[in-house]
Amino acid sequence: INSCSDCIRSGAYCMWCKQLNFTKPGEQKAARCDTWAQLVERGCMEEDIISPQNILTVTKNNALSTNAFVKDEPVQLRPQEVNLKLRPGFGSFVDKTEQFCQPAFGYRHVLSMTANDADFKREVDKQRISGNLDSPEGTLDAIMQAAVCGDRIGWRNSSTRLIVLTTDDGFHMAGDGKLAGILEPNDERCYMDNQLYTKSNDMDYPSVGQVASQLEKNNIQPIFAVTKNMENVYRVSRLFLSFNLSFFFSSSVFLLL
Repeated sequence: INSCSDCIRSGAYCMWCKQLNFTKPGEQKAARCDTWAQLVERGCMEEDIISPQNILTVTKNNALSTNAFVKDEPVQLRPQEVNLKLRPGFGSFVDKTEQFCQPAFGYRHVLSMTANDADFKREVDKQRISGNLDSPEGTLDAIMQAAVCGDRIGWRNSSTRLIVLTTDDGFHMAGDGKLAGILEPNDERCYMDNQLYTKSNDMDYPSVGQVASQLEKNNIQPIFAVTKNMENVYRVSRLFLSFNLSFFFSSSVFLLL
């Protein structure tokens, strides 16, 4: 922690003392970051303690409902809309290109984390629908690379980390690589060059447990937005990924948290 902004983002009770000469000679700047009680005890004047208040703007907050006979869909989450400051990134995937299917790509990192909403929307709009001849996809390859390639993706240490996965199909897992003669186990490392996963045809898919381990290690919360016909597939997988609840998202998509 080297600045006031780093301090404020590091925890709910962290505050910054801006008082001149508060730190001792040779003491690091991180000493200015502490709880209110500790800063006051160490001699920081109350007017010199910086602790900005969070501001939340709720734009839609309809009451919950369980009536299944009404014309509109039931409201199962409150609030429905809030204003957030996000830095979204974007990646896409199909499957291993050595499978018995049409040419594809394992995982492509399309856009690093950015505060520019226009760049994110433009890259999403540019994507073309891809597919392969067998149903499962290289989903776990994609999640693994997004989780372990922190410097390439642009994850920040002080932010809440989310991966939102959108798909209409199931996923390959460890052992399925044998179908294409790929026997080397997944080693849970980053292999990305020129924004493409380079070990797609050399290394097996990771297991669900390996993916869960890396998500937990890197403090990443996955959110699966899947079509209704894939609900059961991802309800089973969420047991391994420590998901605690699920809720209906729309007429065709389930959002699993």
